[in-house]
Amino acid sequence: NFILHDCNGGNSSEPVGGQHGGAIFSKDASPTFSNCVFTNNRAAAGMGLGYGGAVCVVGGAPVFENCDFSGNIASSGGAVGVFEAANATFINCNFTANTLRDSLAGNRGGALYVEGATVTVTGGSVVNNSAAGSGGAMYMSASEATFEGVEVRNNRARAGGGAIAASGGSLAMRSMQLRDNSTLAGNGGGVSANGTALELRNVRATNNIAPNIGGAVSAFSVSGVVENCQFDGNSGGSVGGLFLLGAGPVSVHNNMIMENAGGGLMVSGTEASENWNNIWNNAGGDNLSSPAGRLSFSLDPLFVNPAAGDFGLGQYSPNVDGGADNPACLDPD
Repeated sequence: NFILHDCNGGNSSEPVGGQHGGAIFSKDASPTFSNCVFTNNRAAAGMGLGYGGAVCVVGGAPVFENCDFSGNIASSGGAVGVFEAANATFINCNFTANTLRDSLAGNRGGALYVEGATVTVTGGSVVNNSAAGSGGAMYMSASEATFEGVEVRNNRARAGGGAIAASGGSLAMRSMQLRDNSTLAGNGGGVSANGTALELRNVRATNNIAPNIGGAVSAFSVSGVVENCQFDGNSGGSVGGLFLLGAGPVSVHNNMIMENAGGGLMVSGTEASENWNNIWNNAGGDNLSSPAGRLSFSLDPLFVNPAAGDFGLGQYSPNVDGGADNPACLDPD
């Protein structure tokens, strides 16, 4: 129940020399922060190097519950930086309007910067954060990140991954909203992933924008699964919905991909498969995959009332039982 505001980080040689953690620097510790507010903190004064505008975690396993992070500033990780095999957990936390201090492309992660560590974000929101480089909401490198039940909205980056940019490691996104995010240049208005083990389940990605590849999601050299997701109303210079180039086994099935600009779906890779997807009414082409799944189709889904946000399936929807008849799939519709 603390409010930590207008603080500056102290000097530290970890994770590199600079000023880190505007309000909190946690080294190999496992504290729990509950109902705290971190606002208007800054990692480094002036143009100095600093990770974690509010908090910098180096090792350990801290837990943050029902905390708010807003208006914090750093070189990377506007709100929080996580390093050196740390395992940080955020439960029902809100990250709002955190940003980076200048326009350098190397400054990444408007709210979260994760390097060689693990982050779990459950519930809460990540909204209106911005990065000069990539990852308006989060940048992760050689890390493991899980988002579940989170609203990720209206984040912005200049160099790819309007919301999330992932390099290597693993990224899981489950039962969440990815909407209204954008990147000024680069790929992935919502998510840009490279060399990552990717898991997307029950995600709605809508109104995300990228000038290049993947209005909602751009994924190069990935493995994993994209299942039971909806991609609608996104825009990309090439493939507005989902672009995925596999490197290893990857399955894209039971998804609704509709009304995107720049094309709907492109899945490619020797061990990549797409099937049982409804890819409908996308400007620039529906299914651009090679080869296209023989059980995918392109039909009006006949949602109950999509204009009012009700995407339930109508009685005669072609999506009813239109998914994979496989016990491993969590939902055959």
